[in-house]
Amino acid sequence: MTLEEIKDRYSMMDILNRLNIPVKKSFCKCPFHLGDNTASCKIYDKSFFCFGCGKGGDFIYFVELYHNLRFDAACEWISGETLPRQSRRTLAVASMKRKIMQDKREKLLNQLSELSLAGFWNTFLSAEPFSDEWCSAYNQWQIGVYKQNETMKELGL
Repeated sequence: MTLEEIKDRYSMMDILNRLNIPVKKSFCKCPFHLGDNTASCKIYDKSFFCFGCGKGGDFIYFVELYHNLRFDAACEWISGETLPRQSRRTLAVASMKRKIMQDKREKLLNQLSELSLAGFWNTFLSAEPFSDEWCSAYNQWQIGVYKQNETMKELGL
């Protein structure tokens, strides 16, 4: 079975049903962080995103995290069969690309969390209107909002 066949044949709900993880209204409790008393993991057709811990990806990545498997082993677990050598090579390349994209996503999420606009906004509200301090805070706040929007676009949010 090839990677495309796996992605076409299975969905996120198929995987969650096999793992006995209950889903209500497209949300489930995230198995990747402790203390999730409310369902913080949003389930899409072929992917997931946890608003609590920030983990997200497709159903293959979910199985990788849940069972602590490599990409090819997760695909074998999902399909229930051993993959041919050519498919393993294709999956290895896909795994490397996925790792690069995950690293980029984590870097962007870190940049987004480091970007704090509250300080600029508080200065903007408390300073004398149109003073140098007010103008500087306003400009810095606008630059921060722009950077935040660009980062969110790169993340696909």
